[in-house]
Amino acid sequence: MVIRITINHLGILISDKKLTMTAVLKEVALNSLSSLRADLVHDFVRLTGLSDVVKDDYFFKMAQDNIANGKYPEAAVLITKFRFFDKFDLLQLILDLVDSKRIPTAKLLIDNQPLLKENVVRMLSTNAHAKTAADFVKDYKLNPEDFPELQAIISRNSSCYFIGKAFRAPSHADYMPLHKIEDLFTDNHRMLIELA
Repeated sequence: MVIRITINHLGILISDKKLTMTAVLKEVALNSLSSLRADLVHDFVRLTGLSDVVKDDYFFKMAQDNIANGKYPEAAVLITKFRFFDKFDLLQLILDLVDSKRIPTAKLLIDNQPLLKENVVRMLSTNAHAKTAADFVKDYKLNPEDFPELQAIISRNSSCYFIGKAFRAPSHADYMPLHKIEDLFTDNHRMLIELA
């Protein structure tokens, strides 16, 4: 936030003619771009008058470099801001963001490319990402019946949770007798198969 306030203040000084962006200052500003966070670069370029020098291809290369260096959130911000959606493998980027626990940033891409929703859920329908996939189904109000692989994983995980209770010592607080687990699984064929 402090950096954003500073950049905005710099923009005010320039627009009020209290600071003139000479060729030397523009060169300094240009050299500073690589050290700025991705979400600040565009505003910095606009406020310092570098728009005539720094074009979209600069930001495209910056997004590519961020992906190559594992800076997935920064790349996602640039891709979204400059609408580079068709120039990158968004499914892979979303997977990389989910792997690095940057779910809100992954959702930023999905929100801007809603046609990806179902493919993202299918891609995340694995043991490692089932919870995130289920959250996406819920958040985007998708039909769970459209994702049988995900349902199977969730049923198996739920089954294992309850089945594990039958193998605890009867004195344990989490213990549940086998007949109660069978009753709990009544009419749920997936969970009964896991129990068997």
